[in-house]
Amino acid sequence: KAIELTKAKFAGKPDELQEIQKVYQEAVRLNPQSVKIWLQYLDWAKEKLTSEEEQLKVFHQAVDSVGLNFNAADVWKKFIDLCKEKKKNELLEPLYERASKTPLDNADELFSGYLQLVDEKAPADAEEKAKKKASAQKICDDTMDSYEKFKTHESSVPSAYFKVSSLTELELNAWRSYLEFAEEFGNHKLTTVLYQRCLAPLCNYPEFWIRYVNFVENVLKDDTKAGEVLRSWAEDYSKYKYQPHIEYAFWLETNGQIESSREEYKIIEDKIAPGLVENLIKWIQFERRSGS
Repeated sequence: KAIELTKAKFAGKPDELQEIQKVYQEAVRLNPQSVKIWLQYLDWAKEKLTSEEEQLKVFHQAVDSVGLNFNAADVWKKFIDLCKEKKKNELLEPLYERASKTPLDNADELFSGYLQLVDEKAPADAEEKAKKKASAQKICDDTMDSYEKFKTHESSVPSAYFKVSSLTELELNAWRSYLEFAEEFGNHKLTTVLYQRCLAPLCNYPEFWIRYVNFVENVLKDDTKAGEVLRSWAEDYSKYKYQPHIEYAFWLETNGQIESSREEYKIIEDKIAPGLVENLIKWIQFERRSGS
């Protein structure tokens, strides 16, 4: 809706494309795993951006952001089609290979395209050609094995990217099971994407935010990203709920950002839940720790 309003507001104006792209960029920042939004953005970029460099930049951003999403096969296909159209042949094999290493739904076309391209580009030497083709086939076979494991869990979680109503306990357990499987599977990038996906329908469930932060801190060992997740929870998804701000305040304190931490407690008191006992107690404890 925001995109349509922006198109209407800036139609025919010199900065029309710039303003529309800003809205798309904000949309994919807040919803990095929305395949639907990315596909719309790619269609718009291909049609409206006149610079080939700018088009490719958006398409690269798409596969880097949403490319590991189980439902992102069409994103890869659109990028590959664009490269064929623009005769960017040097990008085709790397794209096909990356896609073929990713467990994606409806990926048969990507597998067959990759194997065909490898066959066409394989060395003339028969032995080397056979090795190259066998390596590509193994990539596809291994990915299909992974795909079957992911598919089992995909069929259990709600298909909707957003869900207005509360999830049932069965649906929540399906997400818990899927996340546990992904963590045990061991591909941290795939697990990160899955967390980003689940937080769209589960943004009102603190359990999943805290679980994601723990994964980022304890498995990825990335304190900066953990802070970004908490900031996004507090400022983008749950601005008017106190718990995200308390969690973020503690992270800021732990990472030496005392004034910013104090500001989070103040936001709760001034704007979210004045007089909330839990916040006041934690704020007092914070001030004692900081020597105030």
